[in-house]
Amino acid sequence: MIRKDQQKIVVIAAAEAAPFVWTGGLGKTAGALAEGCAKAGFSVFLFLPRYKSVSITECEKITEPLTVDMGITKRTAALYKSKQMKGVTTIFVEHNELFDRRGLYASSEGAYPDNCARFSFFSHAVLAALPILGISPDLIHAHDWHCALIPLLIKTIYGSLKELKRCKSLFTIHSMDFQGVFPPTDIVWTGIGWEGYTDDNLKLGESINLLKSAIIWADAVNTQSDRYAQEIATDGNNPLSPLLAERERHSVVNGIDYQRYNPASDKLIATRFSATDMAGKTACKSALQRRAGLPLESNTALISLYTPLEYQKGVKLFADTIGPYLANHELQCIICGTGNFAITQQLEYLQKIFPQKVSFIPDDNEDLYHAVLAGSDFLMLPSYNEPYQTHTFKACCYGTIPLVTERGSLVDRMKPWNSDQKEGFCFIASDVTSESITNLTDSALNIYSSSDLPIIQRNAMHLSFPFTETIQEYSTLYNLLIKQS
Repeated sequence: MIRKDQQKIVVIAAAEAAPFVWTGGLGKTAGALAEGCAKAGFSVFLFLPRYKSVSITECEKITEPLTVDMGITKRTAALYKSKQMKGVTTIFVEHNELFDRRGLYASSEGAYPDNCARFSFFSHAVLAALPILGISPDLIHAHDWHCALIPLLIKTIYGSLKELKRCKSLFTIHSMDFQGVFPPTDIVWTGIGWEGYTDDNLKLGESINLLKSAIIWADAVNTQSDRYAQEIATDGNNPLSPLLAERERHSVVNGIDYQRYNPASDKLIATRFSATDMAGKTACKSALQRRAGLPLESNTALISLYTPLEYQKGVKLFADTIGPYLANHELQCIICGTGNFAITQQLEYLQKIFPQKVSFIPDDNEDLYHAVLAGSDFLMLPSYNEPYQTHTFKACCYGTIPLVTERGSLVDRMKPWNSDQKEGFCFIASDVTSESITNLTDSALNIYSSSDLPIIQRNAMHLSFPFTETIQEYSTLYNLLIKQS
């Protein structure tokens, strides 16, 4: 058995993780968490499906095949071990019928119809592989709906495994927008059987809900936002809210890498600067205006949005509101992102109407992101719903003032500007309406034209919330759960 007396063994199970494969926040978080926990002294095993895009040329193939009995069928998979990530052993589960596809979760025609079968199998495979690999984890950390069956499986089908004798489970909710909801007939693919299709287990309404099972069966549940942990238990539109309200919800906020987002050393920005020498920010603003095709007006406030073009991100609301506002105010806006076709058309039209004030850049890349962070005066985040994000922290690094709605992670660690005490570094709107967007924009223009602008910029740049603090919080939570064994 792999067990070192001085190290606690943690298995992290996720559908994606950087640097191997990722589509967004889930993958970036899972990868950074695995590496961070290894640095914190845990023995970390990261389990991932082996997708078509994942190379295994440098992996060690485990000689013993993995056979998983799903009840309705038996599937055989191959296991591969990678040491690419420093301090982390990554285990890839290969089953070509289920995972050898161009997309992770969907094709051009929509979500794969067998996603329940695909990720139920992966959840089983994580636990069934433990005896083959000789891993006796102290804790299994499962992420998002794809791995939501794992806490249930630990305490039922795989409960007799000696490798799981002392194991606790932690489940992280990444977003309540994706709960793993499937038709009742898909219950056969979970391996649980129809006896699991009950109101006190997987059944919710006339569907099965994988997230529900994790909320019921996990030893602990957490979100990645203090505010979101509260919101999901009181949201009348969320059928799982009553269940969440009945149990303790931990929250671990994601910090950032201050070496990567440091205006004094950032090689992706036009000119470097710091809180004690802000001259370079003006040069970065000019470079961003030039890149966006806007007039080089250093005395005009520049508000940017960098976001997926989705309704829940408040982009349409912003576009609806800012058009009339621009007709009567001196202001520049840059909107960057890709997504919804109707929103894209609306932004293109807005740019056509206000070519000297609006620039729409339908793109998303690291170089552009850093340019926006460094060159903007304000970063607008008008989301209706925000389970987790780090844009606010990153904007503050560059003295770019967050303009946010009071939703989820947008307000985590944020301190509103207080003009009397000269404290705070952001503006927060309590609701998500056109009036809120207008008020946030008014606040931006007012402080931009005042002598307080350098003060709020410096306040923002002094905010510090590194990812190492995130790892410390997870370490504390891990150890708390492990001590309960």
